[in-house]
Amino acid sequence: MRVIVVEGLMPRFYFHLTSMDRHILDDHGKELATLNDAYNHAGRLIDQILFYVGSDDAKAWKVVVSSDNHKTEIIVPFPVTYVPARAKGQSTRDDSGTVKVLL
Repeated sequence: MRVIVVEGLMPRFYFHLTSMDRHILDDHGKELATLNDAYNHAGRLIDQILFYVGSDDAKAWKVVVSSDNHKTEIIVPFPVTYVPARAKGQSTRDDSGTVKVLL
């Protein structure tokens, strides 16, 4: 007799990066408890990508979050303007001496 427990399994979400002419597929995915968690993870991916490569071409890209059965669950566009999460709360001083704090 073989028993398979399905209740404890979390759904696996895949985070594909797409633009008009390029597609970077996620073959591994990530197990997350909810679709909201997948949305938050997509936001963190976008933040990490933009932090390292910049935002020059950002508006052309989006993260397509799909489920195990390849159904698109959410599409998260890259932001048009970008302030890296790591920079939030840090202060800078412009040429006039004014201190600015990124919120």
